[in-house]
Amino acid sequence: ALEVAKINARKLGVADRIQFVHSDIFATLENTPLFQGAKFDIVVSNPPYIPAKEKQNLQREVALYEPELALFVEDEEGVSFYRKLAAQAGKHLNPGGLIAVEVGFSQAELVVKVFVESGFADICTINDLSGIGRVVVGRQR
Repeated sequence: ALEVAKINARKLGVADRIQFVHSDIFATLENTPLFQGAKFDIVVSNPPYIPAKEKQNLQREVALYEPELALFVEDEEGVSFYRKLAAQAGKHLNPGGLIAVEVGFSQAELVVKVFVESGFADICTINDLSGIGRVVVGRQR
């Protein structure tokens, strides 16, 4: 994903204005002097959210072209990454900052609950063209 982002930035002519960081959520930010104490207006994530038990049900095209690390999580509901991200995001967002995440087919309600439990406000779900909640957004208090 990071390599694709770099390619896109070059194509758009903005690569010189972006610093790309490979990190397990916010770990690199917390351990790099340049980023210590950094706050952001927006955090966007398309995390792995498919429960590993559903591998056999995956569309063939997805299974062939997407790395497993980008797709699967070990918990039953597929929300472990959201819990970890939501727990850490608050200290890295400016007041009023947004967190937006893509969610799986039936996960929007669960992720809304995770965001509520993590103290985010103004939480909403954005539906895809089929009317299915696919993005959850919350605001830092």
